[in-house]
Amino acid sequence: MKKLSRVIHPFFNSCVCLIKYEYKYEMMDKNEKETRIREYLSGELGEKEEREFNEWLVGDVEAQQIFKERGKQKYMSEGREQVKVSVRNLVEFVLRSGDIDNRRTAGAQKEAMLAGSRIHRKIQKRQGPEYRAEVPLKFEVEEDGFLLIIEGRADGIIEDASGVTIDEIKGVYMDVEELKEPLYVHLAQAMCYAWFYMNDRNLSEAAVQVTYCSLDTEEIRRFRFVKTFEELEEWFKGLIHEYVKWARYLYHN
Repeated sequence: MKKLSRVIHPFFNSCVCLIKYEYKYEMMDKNEKETRIREYLSGELGEKEEREFNEWLVGDVEAQQIFKERGKQKYMSEGREQVKVSVRNLVEFVLRSGDIDNRRTAGAQKEAMLAGSRIHRKIQKRQGPEYRAEVPLKFEVEEDGFLLIIEGRADGIIEDASGVTIDEIKGVYMDVEELKEPLYVHLAQAMCYAWFYMNDRNLSEAAVQVTYCSLDTEEIRRFRFVKTFEELEEWFKGLIHEYVKWARYLYHN
């Protein structure tokens, strides 16, 4: 049975509800926790596993201590304190936002992931020649003694006469016409990719677009916003500042 843990985040000073998706984490002994942490640090976990790992780590004090020790050993052995994180995990960790879809069982999540992947490919194939799909992007930033290496793949980048648009595609089990605005955590992913791309291409502005598609009906709804370099620079600094608070807690305490 799933347990709902309520904890006080050490830096954000707010109560956040953490759902432990996998019962296996609750049953782990210290050796099993060490193994899982080693897998995370070496990049062996998939995207969904990383997401579950981050949620579990916040609520497990013993695991945090192990993570501090192993993290220090790894990063100090590499000559500097490096933290690698995916765009999705970065924004989900800082923003702590939930999903639109409430299907939480392991089977339903797997089904949703497969359906989401199919709809991603379908939407991408429908686009014109100006649409580039699954564009890998990477950004490095130093903050408070850490070198953060942030990576991910933009679902789509559109370059045409109107400029550059970063597209973030989300498959959802709901009527997309009910959406009044994009979920902020989804918009934040697109904003991260836009910031990376603008830096790489020396752009003064770019559009960010969140494309929602109903997994039941394949109906599509898009939300598009134009962001300037200055806007995204200020926003991204704030995002990194909040993430580094947690990194400092893990590695310096």
